[in-house]
Amino acid sequence: IPYTLIGSILWILVFLIFLLIWIIDYRHYIIPDGLVILLAVLGAGNVILKFIYGQFGIISGSFLGSYAFLFGLRDSVWFNHFFAALAAALIFGLIILMTKGKGMGAGDLKLIVALGILFGWPDIIFVIIFSFFIGSLASLGLLIYKKKTLKSRIPFAPFIILGSLVLIFFGRDILAVYFNFFRIF
Repeated sequence: IPYTLIGSILWILVFLIFLLIWIIDYRHYIIPDGLVILLAVLGAGNVILKFIYGQFGIISGSFLGSYAFLFGLRDSVWFNHFFAALAAALIFGLIILMTKGKGMGAGDLKLIVALGILFGWPDIIFVIIFSFFIGSLASLGLLIYKKKTLKSRIPFAPFIILGSLVLIFFGRDILAVYFNFFRIF
């Protein structure tokens, strides 16, 4: 079976789960464990696909393309995805610990670990960076227009999903612009 067919089905399912998580977290401030587990299972399927088809040079393994090698992309697809899940868990776990659970919830932690399995290293770091950047801009806008206060709860899963979509569709281009900017000087 061609990778394009299997990969397309896998990513369509991922996008549908993204949509469900976005809507549920936005309305109810929860991220269902069942959807996160399904996302992790699809992530594991993605790792298996990369392992099988990557042996023949069919896929690069990262949405960042060749830029991923600048961040220590290893030859082992298993290590990249395990390390990404671990790094994401540590980052979000520290945030939860430092804010005593008021800055972020356990659902966000579970979601980012599942995305670590799905995206791998270093893609997950850019998902996190894009998520916080987009979340900061949106929250600032909500504060300026007095739609929310500093004590208001804001669901973070939509920003994590937006960060994921930015990585998927624009990650390589953003890094190209970034590195070309320094080439000017």
